[in-house]
Amino acid sequence: MEDNLIPTYTGVYLNNKALFTEDVPQLLEPIRQQALEDFSTLGIPTNKLERYRYIDLLPSFNKKYDFYLKPNLLNLKIEDIFQCDVPQLDMKEVLTINGFYYQNNIFKGWQPDGTYVGSLRQAMHEAPEIVAKYLNKTYTANDGLLSLNSLLFLDGLFIYVPKNKSLAFPLQLINLLIANNDLFATQRNLIVLEENAAATLVVCDHALSSVQFLSNTSTEIFAEQNASLKLTMLQNVNNKATAITTTNIHQASNSQVHSVVLTLHGGMVRNNFNIKLTGEGADNQTHGLYLPDASQHIDNSVFIEHIAPHCTSNQLFKGILDDTSYAAFTGRIYVDREAQKTSAYQKCSNLLLSPQAKVNARPQLEIYADDVKCTHGATAGQVNDEAMFYLRSRGISAQEAQFLLTFAFAYEVTQNIPLGDLRFRMEELINKRLRKELGRCHNCMITLG
Repeated sequence: MEDNLIPTYTGVYLNNKALFTEDVPQLLEPIRQQALEDFSTLGIPTNKLERYRYIDLLPSFNKKYDFYLKPNLLNLKIEDIFQCDVPQLDMKEVLTINGFYYQNNIFKGWQPDGTYVGSLRQAMHEAPEIVAKYLNKTYTANDGLLSLNSLLFLDGLFIYVPKNKSLAFPLQLINLLIANNDLFATQRNLIVLEENAAATLVVCDHALSSVQFLSNTSTEIFAEQNASLKLTMLQNVNNKATAITTTNIHQASNSQVHSVVLTLHGGMVRNNFNIKLTGEGADNQTHGLYLPDASQHIDNSVFIEHIAPHCTSNQLFKGILDDTSYAAFTGRIYVDREAQKTSAYQKCSNLLLSPQAKVNARPQLEIYADDVKCTHGATAGQVNDEAMFYLRSRGISAQEAQFLLTFAFAYEVTQNIPLGDLRFRMEELINKRLRKELGRCHNCMITLG
């Protein structure tokens, strides 16, 4: 079946080539051609592949979708469709709609301080040398999903922070999916932090219609020497949606990238993290929390390559599973023979609230250096009986005792959210999610009529 899908998706490009070449710089042409060649060979990943062993994406791809290849000129204001009730948090918001940077965003390119926040498509014209230097440079021809993204993307977010500068505000990227019919959306984001640069980014994914969505989003992040990025990702889409994200991170010496991904809701979610520590002293912290229930399927894959010495990485992923939900975690740490003095930690813990819930966790180490400190582990189990007894003996109901223990279990991840007010808000959403009071973020005020 996967072979039959290849012409379906390559045909989107070949049959609409005018849209993919219209007003697009020449730098995209070799990217498209390489992606077309690679996807024609790789196709959609199947669970016969080791890295995709625990997820079957073919049913999601083997459906008829509309393809969003040109943005509708939606005359909406951010305040009309999104409201954040964290008034203490001074974040600036930008939207993408079905993979395209929204034309009425407050940021439209170069800022007075030399930073750039805007459309990736527009940046190809306004900052062509910078985009050409970084765009698709993390690409490897080993994943059909990434090849498909490189073939079909038309827009996304571009952030550029020059040397010795900091983004003056936390930026919130709100990725919205809106459609009347089942929709396939592709988005590419590019984030570049030059030497000594810093930024804080919050990414929120929302599906605002009840149709079936299939989104394939790729984000490339470059942190040059001494750069610092704090990234929080919130995934909250409907049960009909399949959301695929690939985050490729390249870090130079003494850079820091700290990421937290919270998956509150989604029919099928696949998160790929590919992280390469190429400079001495680089530090990467990648944390995840997923809360599936019903028949939701959440799959996280993290691959960290330690190429240079004296680098640090820390992976902590936790899951709280209910009903007939399913989750998987595949983590791999690779330590090159030149990467002496590496410190790498990897752990995946899962709490099963239902006997029908299932999880697979597969932490892996591949070490070629001889002076390293690397640990990994995985656990899965039910709520601790002794802790439950302790709380029940103090007059707390069984339901409330289970909630308190599961919320405490999640706290080890949420405490890593960098902004205090944002952390408080996320914990409030997790509270509602665990109490089954949250279908989607109720603070996204949708007024599309």
